[in-house]
Amino acid sequence: MRHSAKLNFWDRSVLSTRIADPETRTRYEAGSPGRDEVGLYQSCLLSGLRAGNLSGKRILVLGMTPEIRTMALGGGANLVSIDCSQDAIDMYRDWVPAQFAANETIICGSWWDAGRCVTSLVDVVMGDGVFGNILSVEKHIEIIGILRDLMADGGIMVFRKAMLPDDFDIDAYDAGLLIEKYRTGALSDAEFGFSMRLWGNYKNAYNPETFILDNSKTFRLYEKWMKEGILTEKEYACICHYFFKGKNMILSQRKWENILESEGCSYELHQLKGKDWYAYYPVYLCRF
Repeated sequence: MRHSAKLNFWDRSVLSTRIADPETRTRYEAGSPGRDEVGLYQSCLLSGLRAGNLSGKRILVLGMTPEIRTMALGGGANLVSIDCSQDAIDMYRDWVPAQFAANETIICGSWWDAGRCVTSLVDVVMGDGVFGNILSVEKHIEIIGILRDLMADGGIMVFRKAMLPDDFDIDAYDAGLLIEKYRTGALSDAEFGFSMRLWGNYKNAYNPETFILDNSKTFRLYEKWMKEGILTEKEYACICHYFFKGKNMILSQRKWENILESEGCSYELHQLKGKDWYAYYPVYLCRF
């Protein structure tokens, strides 16, 4: 049975909400990796591979995240990028410089079919936020096994992973508190919008037993609040930069790391400082 890692919720209308400036091809940070996070990806790749550069490295990219594709291609890597959303492929295919196109193969398909899409073992598997689209622990384990079998000796996986950290105070992310912090200038537009999307309605939208976040519940509530004047139009717009009507799986840090360990994976957690989402959206460097 085939599995779609990005369901039809990731259509052009949803993908367009992520774009801050189409002219400069800039996306809203937090939901997309910013410059410092792309730098962290690059640092993890080089340290993980124990290499001075990425020249000639074979990288499998899950999803069409243009920021990390551009970084890897700019370093001389050869990419196979897989996404099951044709809209994502059409939108982001040419967001990388044209001179790199010959070094990237783009495939519309399921990540579960990755073994049929790569012609040789890869040095790196990389993806940004991709595990949040896999909606069961069993499927997490299954895809990690599939990816492990595609990796050359010394290969690594590098992912940005949204999660509930062990020391995370989720009550501090109640929507009312986030709104208050934003209005006093304690949160940036991105910090406010992204945290409201993930955590603001957690009491109603997040199930801590299944780890499932039902985003449709959250956005219905916030639309209602905007109409009632509880949220301003600007505040609602900040949240809608991260609009998504499907479900995500947001694992606890302990559960996520237990999955990695159960599959024979050692890992390093790399965390930046200075922005709110860095606390719950770190980068993992994984080895088998």
